Amino acid sequence: MRFFLWLSAHDRLMTNAHRFRRGLGTDPTCKGCFQVEEDTLHILRDCIHVRGIWNNLVPSTEQVTFFSLPLNTWLRYNLKKSPSSLWCTIFTTAVWWLWKWRNVRCFEDADFKPVNPPLFIHLKAKEIADAFTIENCFLASAFGSRTQENLI
Repeated sequence: MRFFLWLSAHDRLMTNAHRFRRGLGTDPTCKGCFQVEEDTLHILRDCIHVRGIWNNLVPSTEQVTFFSLPLNTWLRYNLKKSPSSLWCTIFTTAVWWLWKWRNVRCFEDADFKPVNPPLFIHLKAKEIADAFTIENCFLASAFGSRTQENLI
């Protein structure tokens, strides 16, 4: 949720289009597809390369809605899913890594392509979910439920 608040407050990431308008870049187009001016939603959802990743992550029944919402609505919609589901973690993990991979393409290696991004994102999301589960177990034992050790 913190990511959403930051993005809403700033309304956009420092995309190539924003860098170009501020005289910080020479080309406003996407370094992934070179087809359109790069804005926040293009980086995170609409670029042809990113769309392919989302197609593998988003259930087919959700794809029409997922790909049609404006930026802030899209963020809210995906962050307000059931807390018991893994989707919020998958979504935020995907957004984070898509942004990181975009930066690698822009600033380090124009030919960079991550290996099996949907699998990578699923594995990272599971690591995060597991970490929170372990943390909750530690917190529960430290602040609430007490275990009793019996020597036999």
